[in-house]
Amino acid sequence: MFMKTESIAEPKTRTSSDRQRGYFDRSEPTRQPSEGAVLKFADKIAVLMIKGTISVRDGARVREEMCLTLMKQFGIDRSRAQRLIDLAKENIHFRCYGRYKRNPVEMKLLIAQAAGTVGDVSAN
Repeated sequence: MFMKTESIAEPKTRTSSDRQRGYFDRSEPTRQPSEGAVLKFADKIAVLMIKGTISVRDGARVREEMCLTLMKQFGIDRSRAQRLIDLAKENIHFRCYGRYKRNPVEMKLLIAQAAGTVGDVSAN
């Protein structure tokens, strides 16, 4: 693999709301990831992809290894891992050029697919 095995996920820290309801209390329904959280996660993936590309110099290999790493660490399917990588590439484009390559509707769809909140779009 092109890089040391790094954990992409960050540990959960306690907040004041956690103290009020109990840190391990799971009585509230599970929330879907917000757009901001997915974009921050994609930023972390982008950083790892840039580091990997610098060391390996083969973008296709870095993308494939990152996809396998995401699938293994988070138990997600290949298509969702690919969407996270596409979102990371969009974040890189945004940092370089100040705008996304895709239009706002495509970005919303990509974020929803990366978060796993959208099923088959053609069924709608």
